[in-house]
Amino acid sequence: MTGARNLLDDLSAERAPPSMHFHRAAPPPTCSTMPTTVPYRSTEQAPQPPPVDTEEDTTGHPGSLNIEEEPLFAEELIQAAAAQARVRRVSKRTNNYTVQEDKMLVDAWLTIGQDASTGAEQKGTAFWRRIYVYFHEHQKYGHEAFETDRSDISLQKRWGVIQTECNKFQAAYDHVKRMPVSGMGMKDLRGLHELIAMTRAKEVELKAKEVELKRQAENNLIMNADLSTMSDAKRAWFEKRRKEILERPN
Repeated sequence: MTGARNLLDDLSAERAPPSMHFHRAAPPPTCSTMPTTVPYRSTEQAPQPPPVDTEEDTTGHPGSLNIEEEPLFAEELIQAAAAQARVRRVSKRTNNYTVQEDKMLVDAWLTIGQDASTGAEQKGTAFWRRIYVYFHEHQKYGHEAFETDRSDISLQKRWGVIQTECNKFQAAYDHVKRMPVSGMGMKDLRGLHELIAMTRAKEVELKAKEVELKRQAENNLIMNADLSTMSDAKRAWFEKRRKEILERPN
């Protein structure tokens, strides 16, 4: 029995697993340059990082961008381009009209407006175009020639100013006529009106004679002018005016 037990013990010892030995791993070596995580005390100020230079060196790199001066967003770029492309319109102011220009404009308006073939009841564009032609023909070759470069639109605007001032004067004149005069009866007032009417009739008659004399002097100048020394354009104008004078009834 003893021998059998010993044999069983020997077999059990041979089949037993080998003993396990546990080795403790060594800690990693400490690094002397590892940053500490200990925060600064409240009385100490953490070091500030160096400032970042946002402007590049333009001497070594031409065409570099300065982000402090240049816009960085597309909308700002579009607005800047639109502002640079926008051209401000500058209005050109012409000189004031002279007395000669005003007289010539009134003469042109009366002549074109009283033309029996067309009359004043014609389209505005054609009407003012004819006034423009008449104005520049007579200011250049008329009895009192002068230099001007007025356009048809300018003449139309100037006529509006003249008409407005004439309407103001007429309104003031009518207001004065309607005012009763102190110390004058109806008979005296009637006599005054008749005197004014006679005076105005004489003024109108004298003005008509003055206009007729001026027109005759201009016609004589046109009819007696020497066409041989004129340019083609000027000669054509004088020939046209001579034809109109000869066809006009006396």
